[in-house]
Amino acid sequence: MYKFTILLTITFLLQLSCLGDAERNNPLDSKSSKFSGDGKISGTTSALSGPVALSGVEVELEPGPFFAVSDAAGHFVFESIPAGGYAIVAAKTGYADSQDSVQVELDAVTQILLRLDALPVIDSVAVSSRHIARNFPADPLVLLEVVARVDDLDGFGDLALVEVQIPALNYSETLAETSERGIFQKILPQSEWPYGVFDNVIGLRIFVRAFDRAGALTVSQPHHLSRIISQATEVLAPQGGALFDVANEVLTWRALELPFDFSFEVEVSRFFQLGLETVVWTKSGIDKAETSLAIATDLSDGIYFWTISVVDAFGNRSRSLGASFQIKL
Repeated sequence: MYKFTILLTITFLLQLSCLGDAERNNPLDSKSSKFSGDGKISGTTSALSGPVALSGVEVELEPGPFFAVSDAAGHFVFESIPAGGYAIVAAKTGYADSQDSVQVELDAVTQILLRLDALPVIDSVAVSSRHIARNFPADPLVLLEVVARVDDLDGFGDLALVEVQIPALNYSETLAETSERGIFQKILPQSEWPYGVFDNVIGLRIFVRAFDRAGALTVSQPHHLSRIISQATEVLAPQGGALFDVANEVLTWRALELPFDFSFEVEVSRFFQLGLETVVWTKSGIDKAETSLAIATDLSDGIYFWTISVVDAFGNRSRSLGASFQIKL
Protein backbone atom coordinates (compact mmCIF):
# COMPACT_ATOMS: atom_id res chain seq x y z
CA MET A 1 0.00 0.00 0.00
CA TYR A 2 2.77 2.35 0.87
CA LYS A 3 4.58 1.62 -2.39
CA PHE A 4 1.38 2.22 -4.32
CA THR A 5 0.90 5.64 -2.75
CA ILE A 6 4.43 6.72 -3.68
CA LEU A 7 3.93 5.49 -7.23
CA LEU A 8 0.67 7.45 -7.58
CA THR A 9 2.28 10.65 -6.33
CA ILE A 10 5.18 10.37 -8.76
CA THR A 11 2.75 9.78 -11.62
CA PHE A 12 0.74 12.91 -10.72
CA LEU A 13 3.82 15.07 -10.56
CA LEU A 14 5.02 13.86 -13.92
CA GLN A 15 1.67 14.66 -15.50
CA LEU A 16 1.66 18.10 -13.89
CA SER A 17 5.13 18.87 -15.22
CA CYS A 18 3.90 18.21 -18.71
CA LEU A 19 1.29 20.96 -18.47
CA GLY A 20 2.06 24.52 -19.73
CA ASP A 21 1.98 27.58 -17.48
CA ALA A 22 -1.51 28.79 -16.62
CA GLU A 23 -2.65 31.86 -18.55
CA ARG A 24 -2.20 35.10 -16.53
CA ASN A 25 -4.43 38.01 -17.57
CA ASN A 26 -4.59 39.98 -14.32
CA PRO A 27 -2.73 43.31 -14.85
CA LEU A 28 -2.04 43.41 -11.11
CA ASP A 29 -0.28 40.01 -11.30
CA SER A 30 3.43 40.71 -11.43
CA LYS A 31 3.92 37.59 -13.62
CA SER A 32 1.24 38.63 -16.11
CA SER A 33 2.26 39.91 -19.53
CA LYS A 34 -0.27 42.67 -18.93
CA PHE A 35 1.22 43.65 -15.57
CA SER A 36 1.76 47.40 -15.06
CA GLY A 37 3.62 48.73 -12.05
CA ASP A 38 2.93 52.29 -13.19
CA GLY A 39 0.17 54.87 -12.96
CA LYS A 40 -0.73 58.14 -14.64
CA ILE A 41 -1.24 61.73 -13.47
CA SER A 42 -3.62 64.05 -15.29
CA GLY A 43 -3.66 67.62 -13.99
CA THR A 44 -4.72 71.20 -14.60
CA THR A 45 -2.99 74.48 -13.73
CA SER A 46 -5.03 77.61 -13.04
CA ALA A 47 -4.77 81.05 -11.44
CA LEU A 48 -5.41 81.41 -7.74
CA SER A 49 -8.01 84.09 -8.40
CA GLY A 50 -10.39 81.78 -10.27
CA PRO A 51 -10.85 79.21 -13.03
CA VAL A 52 -8.37 80.83 -15.42
CA ALA A 53 -6.25 78.23 -17.18
CA LEU A 54 -2.50 78.85 -17.12
CA SER A 55 -0.41 77.63 -20.04
CA GLY A 56 3.34 77.17 -20.07
CA VAL A 57 3.48 76.07 -16.42
CA GLU A 58 6.47 73.80 -15.74
CA VAL A 59 5.43 70.88 -13.56
CA GLU A 60 7.92 68.56 -11.85
CA LEU A 61 7.55 65.39 -9.77
CA GLU A 62 9.98 64.66 -6.97
CA PRO A 63 11.64 62.21 -6.76
CA GLY A 64 12.13 62.21 -10.50
CA PRO A 65 13.17 63.26 -12.95
CA PHE A 66 9.64 63.67 -14.34
CA PHE A 67 8.70 66.90 -16.14
CA ALA A 68 5.66 68.24 -18.00
CA VAL A 69 4.43 71.60 -19.32
CA SER A 70 0.78 72.68 -19.29
CA ASP A 71 -0.88 73.34 -22.64
CA ALA A 72 -3.13 76.20 -23.73
CA ALA A 73 -6.00 74.74 -21.68
CA GLY A 74 -3.81 74.38 -18.61
CA HIS A 75 -3.67 70.56 -18.91
CA PHE A 76 -0.63 68.38 -18.32
CA VAL A 77 -0.07 64.61 -18.14
CA PHE A 78 2.54 62.30 -16.63
CA GLU A 79 2.53 58.86 -18.23
CA SER A 80 4.04 55.63 -16.84
CA ILE A 81 4.88 56.90 -13.38
CA PRO A 82 5.93 54.20 -10.87
CA ALA A 83 3.38 53.80 -8.11
CA GLY A 84 4.09 55.67 -4.92
CA GLY A 85 4.01 59.07 -3.27
CA TYR A 86 5.46 62.20 -4.89
CA ALA A 87 5.86 65.90 -4.29
CA ILE A 88 4.59 67.93 -7.26
CA VAL A 89 5.81 71.48 -7.96
CA ALA A 90 4.39 73.93 -10.53
CA ALA A 91 6.38 77.00 -11.60
CA LYS A 92 5.72 79.89 -14.00
CA THR A 93 7.41 83.26 -14.36
CA GLY A 94 5.39 85.92 -12.55
CA TYR A 95 3.80 83.41 -10.16
CA ALA A 96 4.76 81.92 -6.82
CA ASP A 97 5.58 78.20 -7.02
CA SER A 98 2.68 75.89 -6.17
CA GLN A 99 3.53 72.70 -4.24
CA ASP A 100 1.38 69.70 -3.37
CA SER A 101 1.66 65.94 -2.79
CA VAL A 102 0.20 63.21 -4.99
CA GLN A 103 -0.23 59.44 -4.62
CA VAL A 104 0.17 57.41 -7.82
CA GLU A 105 -1.77 54.12 -7.84
CA LEU A 106 -1.15 51.04 -9.96
CA ASP A 107 -2.87 51.16 -13.34
CA ALA A 108 -4.91 54.22 -12.32
CA VAL A 109 -5.23 57.88 -13.33
CA THR A 110 -4.72 60.40 -10.53
CA GLN A 111 -6.37 63.81 -11.04
CA ILE A 112 -4.90 66.98 -9.54
CA LEU A 113 -5.51 70.75 -9.72
CA LEU A 114 -2.60 73.14 -9.14
CA ARG A 115 -3.47 76.78 -8.48
CA LEU A 116 -0.71 79.39 -8.79
CA ASP A 117 -0.61 82.72 -6.96
CA ALA A 118 0.28 85.64 -9.27
CA LEU A 119 3.04 87.80 -7.81
CA PRO A 120 2.46 91.54 -7.40
CA VAL A 121 3.79 93.52 -10.37
CA ILE A 122 5.79 96.69 -9.70
CA ASP A 123 5.53 98.61 -12.97
CA SER A 124 7.48 101.72 -12.00
CA VAL A 125 9.14 103.49 -9.06
CA ALA A 126 10.14 107.15 -8.75
CA VAL A 127 12.23 108.56 -5.89
CA SER A 128 12.65 112.33 -5.77
CA SER A 129 13.03 115.35 -3.51
CA ARG A 130 11.15 118.63 -3.25
CA HIS A 131 12.61 121.87 -1.90
CA ILE A 132 9.92 124.51 -1.33
CA ALA A 133 10.80 128.09 -0.40
CA ARG A 134 8.34 129.80 1.96
CA ASN A 135 7.95 133.05 3.85
CA PHE A 136 6.69 131.56 7.08
CA PRO A 137 8.34 129.72 8.57
CA ALA A 138 11.46 131.00 6.87
CA ASP A 139 13.09 127.57 6.61
CA PRO A 140 12.32 125.77 3.38
CA LEU A 141 10.10 122.72 3.37
CA VAL A 142 12.09 119.67 2.19
CA LEU A 143 10.23 116.51 1.18
CA LEU A 144 11.23 113.01 0.11
CA GLU A 145 8.70 111.42 -2.24
CA VAL A 146 8.41 107.78 -3.31
CA VAL A 147 5.77 106.89 -5.90
CA ALA A 148 5.14 103.35 -7.19
CA ARG A 149 2.73 101.90 -9.72
CA VAL A 150 1.75 98.39 -8.59
CA ASP A 151 -0.70 95.79 -9.92
CA ASP A 152 -1.58 92.11 -9.43
CA LEU A 153 -2.84 89.62 -12.03
CA ASP A 154 -5.08 88.06 -9.37
CA GLY A 155 -6.90 91.38 -9.07
CA PHE A 156 -6.05 94.73 -7.53
CA GLY A 157 -7.78 93.67 -4.30
CA ASP A 158 -5.16 90.94 -3.81
CA LEU A 159 -2.54 93.55 -2.89
CA ALA A 160 -2.02 93.59 0.86
CA LEU A 161 0.92 95.94 1.45
CA VAL A 162 3.24 98.23 -0.52
CA GLU A 163 6.23 99.69 1.30
CA VAL A 164 9.50 101.53 0.73
CA GLN A 165 12.66 100.06 2.22
CA ILE A 166 16.15 101.50 2.73
CA PRO A 167 18.21 98.53 4.01
CA ALA A 168 21.32 100.58 4.89
CA LEU A 169 19.26 102.57 7.41
CA ASN A 170 17.06 99.66 8.48
CA TYR A 171 14.13 101.83 7.42
CA SER A 172 10.77 100.82 5.99
CA GLU A 173 7.49 102.70 5.65
CA THR A 174 4.12 101.87 4.11
CA LEU A 175 3.12 103.60 0.88
CA ALA A 176 -0.45 104.86 0.89
CA GLU A 177 -2.84 104.17 -1.96
CA THR A 178 -3.74 107.35 -3.83
CA SER A 179 -6.99 108.28 -5.56
CA GLU A 180 -5.48 106.96 -8.81
CA ARG A 181 -5.86 103.19 -9.02
CA GLY A 182 -2.57 101.34 -8.69
CA ILE A 183 -0.55 104.38 -7.58
CA PHE A 184 1.02 104.24 -4.10
CA GLN A 185 2.86 107.15 -2.53
CA LYS A 186 4.81 108.28 0.51
CA ILE A 187 5.68 111.95 1.04
CA LEU A 188 7.93 112.39 4.06
CA PRO A 189 8.91 115.83 5.46
CA GLN A 190 12.54 116.15 6.48
CA SER A 191 11.34 117.36 9.90
CA GLU A 192 9.97 113.85 10.50
CA TRP A 193 13.00 112.02 9.17
CA PRO A 194 14.58 110.04 12.02
CA TYR A 195 18.11 110.25 10.55
CA GLY A 196 18.65 114.02 10.46
CA VAL A 197 18.61 115.36 6.92
CA PHE A 198 17.78 113.77 3.59
CA ASP A 199 21.32 114.33 2.35
CA ASN A 200 22.30 111.08 4.05
CA VAL A 201 19.88 109.22 1.76
CA ILE A 202 21.54 110.35 -1.48
CA GLY A 203 23.05 107.35 -3.27
CA LEU A 204 21.60 104.70 -0.95
CA ARG A 205 19.72 101.75 -2.44
CA ILE A 206 15.97 102.26 -2.11
CA PHE A 207 13.50 99.44 -2.81
CA VAL A 208 9.75 99.12 -3.08
CA ARG A 209 8.28 95.84 -1.79
CA ALA A 210 4.78 94.61 -2.59
CA PHE A 211 2.99 91.78 -0.76
CA ASP A 212 -0.22 90.02 -1.76
CA ARG A 213 -2.78 88.48 0.59
CA ALA A 214 -1.16 85.05 0.33
CA GLY A 215 2.16 86.52 1.45
CA ALA A 216 3.90 86.42 -1.94
CA LEU A 217 6.50 89.17 -2.27
CA THR A 218 7.88 91.19 -5.19
CA VAL A 219 10.86 93.51 -4.71
CA SER A 220 11.70 96.29 -7.17
CA GLN A 221 15.08 96.98 -8.66
CA PRO A 222 17.15 99.37 -6.51
CA HIS A 223 16.48 103.09 -6.95
CA HIS A 224 18.32 106.13 -5.60
CA LEU A 225 17.77 109.70 -4.55
CA SER A 226 20.14 111.58 -6.85
CA ARG A 227 20.15 115.06 -5.30
CA ILE A 228 18.33 117.73 -3.32
CA ILE A 229 18.10 121.03 -5.24
CA SER A 230 18.46 123.84 -2.73
CA GLN A 231 18.82 126.65 -5.30
CA ALA A 232 15.71 128.37 -6.63
CA THR A 233 15.12 131.19 -9.04
CA GLU A 234 13.32 134.41 -8.08
CA VAL A 235 10.00 135.62 -9.45
CA LEU A 236 10.24 139.18 -10.77
CA ALA A 237 6.85 140.15 -12.10
CA PRO A 238 3.98 140.27 -11.55
CA GLN A 239 4.02 140.28 -7.77
CA GLY A 240 2.71 142.17 -4.76
CA GLY A 241 -0.91 141.85 -5.87
CA ALA A 242 -0.37 143.96 -9.01
CA LEU A 243 -3.58 144.65 -10.90
CA PHE A 244 -3.91 143.87 -14.62
CA ASP A 245 -6.65 144.31 -17.13
CA VAL A 246 -5.42 141.64 -19.59
CA ALA A 247 -6.20 137.94 -19.43
CA ASN A 248 -2.78 136.71 -20.63
CA GLU A 249 -0.23 138.32 -18.36
CA VAL A 250 3.50 137.75 -18.99
CA LEU A 251 5.44 136.15 -16.14
CA THR A 252 9.15 136.97 -15.66
CA TRP A 253 11.83 135.50 -13.42
CA ARG A 254 15.55 135.78 -12.75
CA ALA A 255 17.99 133.70 -14.81
CA LEU A 256 19.60 130.77 -13.01
CA GLU A 257 22.76 128.76 -13.61
CA LEU A 258 23.26 125.29 -12.10
CA PRO A 259 25.96 122.61 -12.60
CA PHE A 260 23.42 120.12 -14.00
CA ASP A 261 20.78 120.08 -16.68
CA PHE A 262 17.32 121.33 -15.70
CA SER A 263 14.15 122.97 -16.95
CA PHE A 264 11.57 125.35 -15.46
CA GLU A 265 7.96 124.66 -14.54
CA VAL A 266 5.40 127.41 -13.93
CA GLU A 267 2.21 126.96 -11.89
CA VAL A 268 -0.61 129.52 -11.62
CA SER A 269 -3.36 129.12 -8.99
CA ARG A 270 -6.49 131.10 -8.27
CA PHE A 271 -7.62 132.05 -4.78
CA PHE A 272 -11.27 131.78 -3.81
CA GLN A 273 -13.18 132.66 -0.69
CA LEU A 274 -12.43 130.70 2.50
CA GLY A 275 -8.81 130.34 1.42
CA LEU A 276 -9.49 127.76 -1.29
CA GLU A 277 -6.84 127.52 -3.99
CA THR A 278 -7.15 125.84 -7.39
CA VAL A 279 -4.41 125.32 -9.98
CA VAL A 280 -5.64 126.87 -13.24
CA TRP A 281 -2.57 126.61 -15.47
CA THR A 282 0.81 124.89 -15.55
CA LYS A 283 3.62 124.78 -18.04
CA SER A 284 6.52 122.34 -17.73
CA GLY A 285 9.65 121.70 -19.79
CA ILE A 286 10.51 125.40 -20.13
CA ASP A 287 14.07 125.80 -21.39
CA LYS A 288 16.54 126.83 -18.68
CA ALA A 289 17.63 129.82 -20.82
CA GLU A 290 14.12 131.34 -20.74
CA THR A 291 13.27 134.12 -18.27
CA SER A 292 9.70 134.98 -19.29
CA LEU A 293 6.49 133.32 -20.44
CA ALA A 294 3.01 134.51 -21.37
CA ILE A 295 0.16 132.69 -19.64
CA ALA A 296 -1.42 130.59 -22.39
CA THR A 297 -4.95 130.64 -21.06
CA ASP A 298 -7.54 133.36 -20.51
CA LEU A 299 -7.81 134.25 -16.85
CA SER A 300 -11.06 135.64 -15.49
CA ASP A 301 -11.39 138.28 -12.80
CA GLY A 302 -9.81 137.18 -9.55
CA ILE A 303 -6.72 136.92 -7.35
CA TYR A 304 -3.91 134.69 -8.56
CA PHE A 305 -0.70 133.21 -7.16
CA TRP A 306 2.23 131.89 -9.20
CA THR A 307 5.48 130.04 -8.62
CA ILE A 308 8.33 128.75 -10.75
CA SER A 309 10.23 125.54 -10.07
CA VAL A 310 13.57 124.12 -11.13
CA VAL A 311 13.17 120.48 -12.23
CA ASP A 312 16.05 118.11 -13.07
CA ALA A 313 16.02 114.95 -15.18
CA PHE A 314 15.23 112.76 -12.14
CA GLY A 315 12.16 114.72 -11.04
CA ASN A 316 13.86 116.53 -8.18
CA ARG A 317 12.55 120.06 -7.89
CA SER A 318 13.04 123.34 -6.08
CA ARG A 319 10.13 125.80 -5.97
CA SER A 320 10.49 129.57 -5.62
CA LEU A 321 8.64 131.85 -3.28
CA GLY A 322 5.26 132.68 -4.74
CA ALA A 323 3.92 136.02 -5.95
CA SER A 324 0.36 137.31 -6.31
CA PHE A 325 -1.47 139.41 -8.89
CA GLN A 326 -5.03 140.37 -9.75
CA ILE A 327 -7.01 140.32 -12.97
CA LYS A 328 -9.86 142.76 -13.48
CA LEU A 329 -11.11 142.97 -17.05
